[in-house]
Amino acid sequence: FGINSAQAADLGNHSLTSNNATPGNGIEVATVAAAGSAANNVTTQTLTIIGSEGSQTASVVAGNSAAIIADKVNAISADTGVTATAKTTATLSNLTANGTVSFNLQGTNTTPTAISATVLSTDLTNLVTALNEQAGNTGITATLSADKASITLEQASGADIKIDTMLNTGLATMTLTGSEAGGQVLGANPDTDSSTVGGEVFFSSASSFNVTSSVAADAGSLFSTAALAANTSDLSSIDEVDITSVT
Repeated sequence: FGINSAQAADLGNHSLTSNNATPGNGIEVATVAAAGSAANNVTTQTLTIIGSEGSQTASVVAGNSAAIIADKVNAISADTGVTATAKTTATLSNLTANGTVSFNLQGTNTTPTAISATVLSTDLTNLVTALNEQAGNTGITATLSADKASITLEQASGADIKIDTMLNTGLATMTLTGSEAGGQVLGANPDTDSSTVGGEVFFSSASSFNVTSSVAADAGSLFSTAALAANTSDLSSIDEVDITSVT
């Protein structure tokens, strides 16, 4: 085998992450709070992946999760040299009053799981416990913040995180935010009780590559660029690795 260079600055991992933060359009942006919100913000598009092994296309269908998109990229990786993984993260925060919070939660499960907990606006410990008790069903784990006022939700394989029919006693509200900005206030009334957060898609290759989408950022693209614009990978090289401390 051969490589183009053995210099530390040239060796490493080339990566690219979906990054569309356009309100109402990015996969990682929480969908507009509305009763029965089921799909993420992704629209139908064609991804063209140009890597060291060649060029191929992957067809994304409206509402595909990050996990499904990653699988489609990996299905053609032998022809592009580019692989993909996915992960979904979301945050629940800003509970406006003490009381009981209840909602249906869906991750890898096809049938939504009911979640309910009595909490303080300044301490969401009981809700974290309720969420983690159902992690085996939903595939979603919950981590409490240091100040106990917010919760990070994670779905490790990139399935959508869907919250439906959120109800709080006393008409209190709570905010759901994805890994990109654009939080949605849930629970005020039956018309604003549901939202979905999609995951990030992480593209990776041993060599440089680029990915284009057939649609623009404001039309539901995975990226924050214009239609057919090249989104180029970044190199994290070996010479950036620091082993001078335990950390």
